[in-house]
Amino acid sequence: MNTKSNLTNARCCGGKHKLSLRMAPKCRRSARSLPSVGALWPRCLTLLCLQLAPALVYASEYATGGALDAVVTAAGNNVTLPCPPASQTYVLLLVWTCLGCEINDESSHSDVKLVEYKSDSITHFHHEGRIQLDANYALQFKPVRATDSGRYRCHVNNRDETLVKLIVQDKPDPPGRPLVEQFKSRFVILSWTPPPNNHHSSVTHYIIQIRMCEGVSQWDVHNGRATTGNETRATVEELQPYTVYQFRLVAVNAMGQSKPSQESYCIITLREGQ
Repeated sequence: MNTKSNLTNARCCGGKHKLSLRMAPKCRRSARSLPSVGALWPRCLTLLCLQLAPALVYASEYATGGALDAVVTAAGNNVTLPCPPASQTYVLLLVWTCLGCEINDESSHSDVKLVEYKSDSITHFHHEGRIQLDANYALQFKPVRATDSGRYRCHVNNRDETLVKLIVQDKPDPPGRPLVEQFKSRFVILSWTPPPNNHHSSVTHYIIQIRMCEGVSQWDVHNGRATTGNETRATVEELQPYTVYQFRLVAVNAMGQSKPSQESYCIITLREGQ
């Protein structure tokens, strides 16, 4: 019998948790002393499943880096993350936490408590009104935002029960300010940096918007020059000689267009023939 494979795939407590061999030293020592672990393992599994300390017994998918259930949605939708174990037991204490979601404009690097249910109270720690519990202890987002992307855990009666990865797709952030690398009388070459965050939807192309710096010229938002791909360098042609221009960029993904970038510095194209 393949001991490593057997232990890796073993689950206890109704299949909700994987059991980590390194958290069961007695079983590990006994297993090594026997030619076959087949007869011993069910006894160890049963014994360990009866213990109540999750930190000693369970190695969840979250802790071991295993595959997570994922919910993919678009920003602006209403989303519900269920907590199935809550329907299988009497709930005295339930807590929803998040890792990686943005709280106060900063991404969380540890589990942040969002909502706590007790038999006599419900406490919202962040985003009250937009994030709340429903009657089945599911976590509701009305609506969901790109900043809600992260790993969510539902803790029921002080045990880690449910882990789900929420992926919220949205329009990309604005790209970097365009820089003029080279110019002649009728063209310029621009370069820029990509958006710092594409919000789980790859940038397909960019739109270059143009205006003249002199006078009260407005941005030509209806006749932008679209790039052929997501390269961050492009040539803008068909310009007028000896004219002052300014440029800005919009990034595009499957969810839509970003806000415009910062505008470039004004440049004067060369005279014809120069």
